[in-house]
Order: sequence, then C-alpha cells, then structure tokens
Amino acid sequence: MTDNQQTPPPADLKDEFARKMAKLIAELKTNNQAELQALRSEIRKLRAQLVDVETAFRLNIARTWDELTTVLLAHEAKSSKRPKVLRRVQRAKSKKNKAPTPDSSKESLEKSSK
Repeated sequence: MTDNQQTPPPADLKDEFARKMAKLIAELKTNNQAELQALRSEIRKLRAQLVDVETAFRLNIARTWDELTTVLLAHEAKSSKRPKVLRRVQRAKSKKNKAPTPDSSKESLEKSSK
C-alpha cells in the first residue's frame, strides 16, 4: 500500500455500511409491501370464490335431498297399502310442503356463510 492511498477510518466504513443497508432494507420493504398487497388481494378473491362454491354446494345438496324426498314419498304412497304408512307419508308430504325450498333458502345460506 502506498502512502498516497489511505484506508478510510473504521467509523466511516460503519456509517457507509449502515447507509447502504438502510437503503437496501427500505427497497426490500417497498417491494414486500407491493407483493403483500397483491397477495392480500388474491386471498380476498379466493375467499369470495370459496364462499360462492360452498353456497352452490349447499344449495345443490338441498335440491338433491328435496328431489330424493319427493321420489321416496311418491314411491311409498304408490307401493304401500297399509294405512299407518300412508299417514306417515301424508305427514311427511305436508312437512315438506311447509318447509322452505332450496331456492328460497339461498339468501339465508349466503348470509350464514359470510
């Protein structure tokens, strides 16, 4: 090393290093904030889709159950000759008719899933 070149004192090196690190950390934070915001937005979209899928699934199950009940009650009414079974079928039909249909309960399902 020549006499013309002087090494900076260690305090200057520390300050320079600290400034560079602070600058780097600030850049990383802004990049991370943008990525974080994008990820949060994506998560909100996926949650909304999940609610839609869950609601559709529940409604599909309700419709299927309603159709199955209708078919079973019709079969029992046709095939049974016993009065006790026929009374049960009539009671079940009247309960089924009083119950809300899957389409009318769509709003309540959507409210409960949110």
